[in-house]
Amino acid sequence: SLTEKDAQRLRGMLEKIGDCVLVVGGGPMLKVHVHSNEPGKVLQYCQRFGMLSGIKVDNMREQHRNILDEDVPDNTNTQEAKKVEPTKELGIVVVAAGEGISEIFRELGVDRVIAGGQSMNPSIEDIAQAVLEVGAKTVFVFPNNKNIILAAEQAAQMMEDVRVIVIPSRSIPQGITSVIAFDPDASAEENEQAMNDALPTVQSCLVTYAVRDTTLNGNAIKQGDILGMINGDLVLSGSSQEDVSLSLLQKTVTEEHETISIFYGEEVTKEKADALCAQVEKSFPDCEVQMYAGGQPLYYYIFGVE
Repeated sequence: SLTEKDAQRLRGMLEKIGDCVLVVGGGPMLKVHVHSNEPGKVLQYCQRFGMLSGIKVDNMREQHRNILDEDVPDNTNTQEAKKVEPTKELGIVVVAAGEGISEIFRELGVDRVIAGGQSMNPSIEDIAQAVLEVGAKTVFVFPNNKNIILAAEQAAQMMEDVRVIVIPSRSIPQGITSVIAFDPDASAEENEQAMNDALPTVQSCLVTYAVRDTTLNGNAIKQGDILGMINGDLVLSGSSQEDVSLSLLQKTVTEEHETISIFYGEEVTKEKADALCAQVEKSFPDCEVQMYAGGQPLYYYIFGVE
């Protein structure tokens, strides 16, 4: 249930990025109106207070034309912007953080990688710009984070001349497996089906740290403690990256799984990652273990289990 205090807090947040702010209501619903040049941030702020419904974003077409206006060649005197003509049928845009992870996506044939992830979500405009730069009639967008799916869907709605299909990947491992399912010779509809079908085949585990004191199942968690997440849900905490990692995998890996992919982050040395990889191989002898230098911020390790 939403209170007046929630309404005041949201109103204060929106006033920092827009004007004509109206936040009214209470109980199960707040009605929000705001004029802003950053609609992506507006939606992200509102999402912190609950589910969104009845979303209406005006003037998106004008913003779309402004993006196209930037494509006018420097050596032309024409006053009319030239639209980007598609050069191929299908393209792919992904959101990813970490040079190693970004390079993996590039090697898989992705057209554009947008820098972003937890705590640094790209805007609707960032996603729309990347879609236009692909130069394809149909572009698949992989958010790779549950908090970016909404912005990707809003970007899809604002595009007039490009068909945008959002594949709702909620993690990097999901995104990689789904992109692997892409077939450039298949139709857009066939690819959409195949890539969506690939999403639930992947279990994702994340190892990060607590940014503030909190609780988990009634147990106190202190700032700096190591946290373990499975498919976006916080499930355990500890003091050791290695112990939390192995505990996560013990909760996730079943006899049906065959592969464990490890992506180690920018704060983890290769020596430390090698040691963990050896422990994982010993603990799960029936699985093939693959390790990559992901270079991602915030997360010490990202695991994909298939």
